[in-house]
Amino acid sequence: KYGRKTIAAKRLRSFEFGFALFEAFDTPVSAASQNTNQFSKYSQSILNFQPYRVLIIMKRLKKKFRQIQKLPDWLFIPPALLIKFLKTFIMRTEVIDPFNLIENARGCVTVTWHNRLMFFPAMFPVATRKRTVAVVSPSRDGQYITDLISHFGLKSLRGSSNKKGAEVQREAIKAINDGFHVSFTPDGPRGPKYRMSRGPIHLASVTGTPVIPISINASSYWQINSWDNFQIPKPFAKLTMILSEPIKIPPNLTEAELEYWRTTVEAALMKITADRGNPVPTNNQN
Repeated sequence: KYGRKTIAAKRLRSFEFGFALFEAFDTPVSAASQNTNQFSKYSQSILNFQPYRVLIIMKRLKKKFRQIQKLPDWLFIPPALLIKFLKTFIMRTEVIDPFNLIENARGCVTVTWHNRLMFFPAMFPVATRKRTVAVVSPSRDGQYITDLISHFGLKSLRGSSNKKGAEVQREAIKAINDGFHVSFTPDGPRGPKYRMSRGPIHLASVTGTPVIPISINASSYWQINSWDNFQIPKPFAKLTMILSEPIKIPPNLTEAELEYWRTTVEAALMKITADRGNPVPTNNQN
C-alpha cells in the first residue's frame, strides 16, 4: 500500500513524536513552569519535520562511503581474527584431499565458487597460504577482499577478464613459474552464479599446469540475497573442504576446445559443491 519512502517517513515521524513526549513529560515541574511553551515548541518542530531530508542525507553519506577505495588496514584485523577463531574453536572441520594435493602440488590453478570464500583462506595450512596468489577484482569490493586475505598470508593479483586481463595473465604466468598456486573465483566478480569463466582454463593451457576444483561446503549457513547467494556458515556448523582430481588442460586450444574444457572444469567443481537440497554424493568424496 505504501512505498518505502512513505514507510520510512512514517517511522521517522513516530520517533520524533515519541521523543517530544518524553522530553515534555520528563521535565521537572520547576523547569516546566519556566518553559510553558516547551511542548508546543516540540510539536511545532514535529509539524515542520521533513523526513525526506534525512533520506537525502543518508543517500549522500552512502555515496561518499562507496567512493572510499581503500580502508585502513587495521580495520581488517578484527574480522580476520574472528574467522580464525571460529574455524579453530567453534566450527567442525574436515579436509578431503584424496590426492594429497595440499602437501605435494606446486604451481597449480585452483577454482572455487565466489559464494563460499568466507573460510577459504583459513582452511589451508599457513605454508600453503604463503605460496598462493589470489586473482581479485580491481573494484572497491575487491580491495576489501585483498586487504582481508593479506592477514591470512595470501598475495593478490588485481584484475579480471574485463579489466587488466592481459596484465594479470602475465603476472599469473610468472607466479606459476615461481611455484605459486593461482586461485580464481571463476564466477566472480558479478556472476552469473556457478558459471565458469575461461580465464583459469586459458592460464592452465598456457602454463601446462592442471586445474584443481576446490569447494568448501557448510552443513548449515545463512544465505545473503546477493547475485551469488553468499554463504555465511552458522556457529558450530561443519566445514568440509574437498579437493577434486586435478584436470590437465591441453595447450594451443581452439575456441571450441576452450569451451569444452571450461564446461568440463565447471562440471567437476559442481560435482563437489553442496547446497541446501543438493548434497555432495558420497562416492565423489573418495
